[in-house]
Amino acid sequence: MGDYKVMVIPDLQSMIITAITLIILYILFKKFLYTPVNMYLQERRNLIQSEIHDAKELKKQAEIQKEEQEAQINSAQRQAQDIIENSRKFSEEMKGNILSEAREQAEEIVLKAEREAERRKKDSLEEIKNQSVDIAVMIASKIMEEQISIDKQNFLIDKFIDEVGTSEWLN
Repeated sequence: MGDYKVMVIPDLQSMIITAITLIILYILFKKFLYTPVNMYLQERRNLIQSEIHDAKELKKQAEIQKEEQEAQINSAQRQAQDIIENSRKFSEEMKGNILSEAREQAEEIVLKAEREAERRKKDSLEEIKNQSVDIAVMIASKIMEEQISIDKQNFLIDKFIDEVGTSEWLN
């Protein structure tokens, strides 16, 4: 068999070399791998935080714009309702004015017609009265078979009117 030594305990030199190698690897990994990766991760965290913050701000702005738009819509709806209500009131007022004006015109026409009828009635009564007087004078003249003077004729007419009465002619 050969000279093989089984080493259960490593020698000091190998341990020191291994320890130095591990320390160098640790320093190299920390300097060239851990620090850049950690910086990259920190930048990524910061970017994500910034994007979350920006998203929250955008959400707030969107909510504010939504509320403003809803307020504008509500305002527009109120204005539309006001316009409709004002139009309805205006049309009712115009309708009332037109009806009132029509009533006034109708009443005026009726009053004019009544006045005209009254005037015609008076004219007719006056004409009938005059004709009746003329007829009465003719009848009286024929009955008396004499000519009477104008004064006597007027006296007889007045007497006749008094006897018959003016109220009968006007009624």
